[in-house]
Amino acid sequence: MTEPEVRQEKLPASKDVIEVAPGVLRLQLPIELPGLRHVNCYAILDSDGVTLVDPGIPGPQSWNALNKRLAQAEIAIERVHTILITHSHPDHYGNAMRIRETSNAQIVTHRAFHTLHQAAHVCFIDDCDDPEHVHPEDGQNVGDMTMARGFDQPAPWGGLWSPQYSNPELRKSRTEMLVDEGWALPRPTARVRNGEALPVGDGGWSVVHTPGHTIDHLCFFHAETGAIVTGDHVLPTITPHISGQHGGPNPLSEFFLSLHLIAALPGVGLGLPAHGGVIADVPTRCADIVEHHHGRMRILAAVGDAQGWTDIPGFSLHLFRPERQGSMADSETYAHIAYLESSGHATRRIRDDGAHEFLVTGAGV
Repeated sequence: MTEPEVRQEKLPASKDVIEVAPGVLRLQLPIELPGLRHVNCYAILDSDGVTLVDPGIPGPQSWNALNKRLAQAEIAIERVHTILITHSHPDHYGNAMRIRETSNAQIVTHRAFHTLHQAAHVCFIDDCDDPEHVHPEDGQNVGDMTMARGFDQPAPWGGLWSPQYSNPELRKSRTEMLVDEGWALPRPTARVRNGEALPVGDGGWSVVHTPGHTIDHLCFFHAETGAIVTGDHVLPTITPHISGQHGGPNPLSEFFLSLHLIAALPGVGLGLPAHGGVIADVPTRCADIVEHHHGRMRILAAVGDAQGWTDIPGFSLHLFRPERQGSMADSETYAHIAYLESSGHATRRIRDDGAHEFLVTGAGV
């Protein structure tokens, strides 16, 4: 796959509100994350009001931009009756609770939605009376929450995994989240599964569960027009991070299966991604992304053929630029190695220091 000279996802947020599909407006909101400068919030209009998809990252800049875009579109925030969240990353759910405080909007996520900022087994479902669930108080701020899931965890390739907050963009973003006292973690009022119909827009939208980038990732498909909100699952000029740390035993395999699922939807065509411009042909883009990752596995096979047993940081040097080295790069490298291991193209051994080494073979990759 030929990489474009300009990554659409890295362009600054446009101030224009445009209709990208029948009854769907795009509102771009600013963010500052590695390789990303905006997130696409979509407004799906209907006779009852508005559904918002992925209402931006926490922080006053995003919140102010969202209000300006809504005013430009002549949408009162009180008319927002539903918030759809594609997945559990903060640039997609940050303003959800602020909106709900004003409009009492329903917050819809996948059943597995669970952020890195929550303690394990914390339940955010309204009116849940399960005695085995832990329920935080309403409006609890992220600064008061345990960060147990996100930091210094044993890595499945040996050693410890920590978020790459040495990256200045990630560190700045996290700092803004923690000091923003008006922000709280989203409390889903409805958790959905693959295939469920969504009572938004003209009623023709349905849920497509697409694990890979995260286990809880959702896309939203409109069968009549063939338009699909793809979140981070399908992006126009980059591919999402596939985590070998939080994505399950074989996240790249899950990602491939989800890409094939999207590409096979009857009549699917127009993609509305979370970052970048409209994708004209979703099936073709899905095929390009699969080929891109197979190309990366061919690189790993060549490294294995050249230098034999190698640990994950050693492989990562060949997939990521020096400024991208670290826990996140290692995590994605491991996702590719785990896929090769599952298909019989990699063998694992453990060194005396606990680090895992892998022998990757090129046959059939």
